[in-house]
Amino acid sequence: MEQLRQEVESLVIQAAGCHIRITITSGIACGLADSNYEKVIRSADEKLYLGKQRGRNRVIV
Repeated sequence: MEQLRQEVESLVIQAAGCHIRITITSGIACGLADSNYEKVIRSADEKLYLGKQRGRNRVIV
């Protein structure tokens, strides 16, 4: 995910004479096959918002 974040950050989109840069923030959580998927998703979502609070453009595991 960190490699993807870096790839997106390095892109420059040109539109209507403007240079646009994009960044992404991701939260990653893992679980076992018998894990409650809602808890895993909630954990990833919490990490996503933690990354945004810490300044965006990052991966939180």
